[in-house]
Amino acid sequence: MIINNCVVLKIITEVSCFLAGILIGIIASILGLGGGALFRPLLTEVYGFNEYSASATSLFAVIFTSLSSAIAYARQRRIFYKVGILMALTAIPGAILGAYVILTIPEFILRISFGIVLILAALNMVKKARKTITRNVSQKINEMNYKKTRLPIAMAASFFAGFIASILGIGGGIVYVPIMNIILDIMIHFSTSTSSFIITLSSTTGAFIHQSHNLVNFTFGAALGLGAVVGAQIGAKISKKQKPKTIQLIFAAFLIFVALRMIITSII
Repeated sequence: MIINNCVVLKIITEVSCFLAGILIGIIASILGLGGGALFRPLLTEVYGFNEYSASATSLFAVIFTSLSSAIAYARQRRIFYKVGILMALTAIPGAILGAYVILTIPEFILRISFGIVLILAALNMVKKARKTITRNVSQKINEMNYKKTRLPIAMAASFFAGFIASILGIGGGIVYVPIMNIILDIMIHFSTSTSSFIITLSSTTGAFIHQSHNLVNFTFGAALGLGAVVGAQIGAKISKKQKPKTIQLIFAAFLIFVALRMIITSII
């Protein structure tokens, strides 16, 4: 009877994780997030993961969402493959290094660092809410139209992006997108698309290196990731009918609240 109760509890927990993934996917799709910034606090605050396992499992879940996005963007011909591959060449070593050194970093440092990332994501969300984005994007890619001379700088920055993303358990889009948009002068629509391609490669590598420390909970990671993929499709349909500005501002406030809570509880 005890064994049966344990099995039932395990199934309920996994199903709740999948449903939470769907909700995160809906929110992430509407707000233009990758999901990693939401996976990690869910794992630590709701499911009781420690910071190390939460980072690793979140990164594994990110594989599903980034791959789904990359496939969709590839069909729309919005990925700069040459830039993506070159940046991935440095992002992947960064992700590997991050996966190896994570256990040397105290948990409270990880919580504070992630809190700062959440605040940056929230501020970026507020910026997006105040800005009118043109949705009519050309389907043709001219990969000659970016600043090639700045590629070495972008690749160096990509290494650190991969390193940070691997440690914090996020995709890294919050870093990759500005690198391409600001340094390489690639239009934002193509920067976000190419970012998904890079994240798929780097997060896959980082997650499996994390597993060398037995940190990845594949069941929770897959449940969250697959749920988010389903939710993203729902969110995409909702976003066509709703103006996300109010939702962005409310959710930005929520992210700041979660971030401050993580930082304060780490310090006290």
